[in-house]
Amino acid sequence: MPLTRRATSMKTQTGVKQIPLPTLARFLGLAVCLLAASAHADEIDRYVETQLQRQHIPGLALAVIRDGRVVKMGSYGFSDLERDVPTTPDTVFEIGSITKPFTAMAILLLVEDGKLKLDDSAGKFLPTLPLAWKPVTIRQLLSHTSGIPDFEEVMGYGAYRNVWLPDKVIATVATQPMDFPPGTKWHYSNTGYFVLTLILEKVAGEPYASFVQKRILEPAGMTRTRSSEPTEIIPGRAAAYEFAKGRLENRDPLQPTVAGGAGMLRGVPVRRRVAAMRDAAGLTGPQ
Repeated sequence: MPLTRRATSMKTQTGVKQIPLPTLARFLGLAVCLLAASAHADEIDRYVETQLQRQHIPGLALAVIRDGRVVKMGSYGFSDLERDVPTTPDTVFEIGSITKPFTAMAILLLVEDGKLKLDDSAGKFLPTLPLAWKPVTIRQLLSHTSGIPDFEEVMGYGAYRNVWLPDKVIATVATQPMDFPPGTKWHYSNTGYFVLTLILEKVAGEPYASFVQKRILEPAGMTRTRSSEPTEIIPGRAAAYEFAKGRLENRDPLQPTVAGGAGMLRGVPVRRRVAAMRDAAGLTGPQ
């Protein structure tokens, strides 16, 4: 007998209901998929929770999107250990060096505005830079080929917590020789993006955070991404920690005057980021 005509039966209170086999097969297939997805989700949860412990991470939020569908959204650990505040999809985290693409985009907007060129030298806009730094081009600063030493390597990771003015940061890094002649090699340099921040502020005539807010974040609808200013009230802000002396400790806040365009922004919560990505892609189906 053809498969489309065969059926199985299920007793109900009113009698026997015939269920076509194709329908039953689809139902069973869906159930299997859901169980597989659940098992996979559990596997992700176990992996993340293991890494939280292994790498001493207080908390995180994540989303996995496949073919426009959210296949996993989760939050783990705590955003504030002292107050036992769990991490949620709405927790706001520092985004660290993900700030750099925003800085690069801001510089390219100034290029588009005709206010600077990629092959202009840094010294053209910042005449008080150390002599060895002046010939470095904006292109080389953007591409980490400037040869200017990385302030994190010179001053340590704690450099971001110093309440220093730009002149002191530059003077401290300038005590070290150039890593290589500009344009001859590649080496990651936070200092390069720090210098780009100073150039941007000089050319644009306004603070970095203000320019990025008006020219990039607001047009993109990224209303929750902002400067990681320690004195401002930022709803849902995750507390900052570091692992030292064999334990987690409170960490001093990141100072925008030192981090600049190398890492001063805080990101949009993962729930809003997912919604924005779906809107940008024109996705309207179920999540």
